Amino acid sequence: MLRTCLTTLICGALALMAGTAAASWMLLDNFEDYTVGQDIVGQNSWSGYERYVASDPASGNQNQVLRIASVSGSTRSTLKPITISAGDTGTLFFRFRLGATSGNDLFVGTTTLGYTETAGLADCLRQVSAELRAHDGSWKTVATGLSADQWYNVWHVIDNDNATWRMYIEGGNYTTQTLLDSSGDSDFAFRTGDGTVDLINLAVVTLVGQNNNAYIDDIYLDATEANLLNPIPEPGTAVMLALGLLGLLAFGRWRRFGGRIWRTRGRHG
Repeated sequence: MLRTCLTTLICGALALMAGTAAASWMLLDNFEDYTVGQDIVGQNSWSGYERYVASDPASGNQNQVLRIASVSGSTRSTLKPITISAGDTGTLFFRFRLGATSGNDLFVGTTTLGYTETAGLADCLRQVSAELRAHDGSWKTVATGLSADQWYNVWHVIDNDNATWRMYIEGGNYTTQTLLDSSGDSDFAFRTGDGTVDLINLAVVTLVGQNNNAYIDDIYLDATEANLLNPIPEPGTAVMLALGLLGLLAFGRWRRFGGRIWRTRGRHG
């Protein structure tokens, strides 16, 4: 009975923690259902310019990511359908990593358009060299000193009613989740869109200045609210809970069998 109760309690705690973190998140792609070297276009609703899956440079064959390689010619855009309805607030989450702190010109955001260049993005993030820039009437530098070979978590909280968005980052020098701003202003105006039209696509866009590898992984969407939770389970938390479960099960087993032996010996000692 004790073991059953303990198991139920710990499993309930595991489910509660996992459910709390992932309550409203929808996974758009984590690139695990492809083979390394595969083009994502034509798969899982991706369209537009070709992008290829690669092994995570941080963990090799333990994880797969999207590689943003050098491009030739003009603007290259790759799209995936989403919906953040007019009048609603949603949150886009993704991770990115730079292969170098120079030779990058990468854009990520959502759009009301079926095909877009950078000017068509609503929440318009631009990663240039070691900086992040947000479009807010013009380009504003909101983060500097980014490191190569470091994964960063990014949240876009997108207000598709007031046509504004906020950006948060965690990783590298940003040891905790940080709201980014420009001269104290953290509410950035949509580059395109006025809050009366649904946002219908996620866009990953590169310009001719993208000459080094960058990487994107774990793209999630919460289409209904501002969500600053991390949708990716923390390995340490899962391990600690698993160890706690094993320990309590072992204790329950001792109570059931070891304790019985001790009591029996005590009566005959």
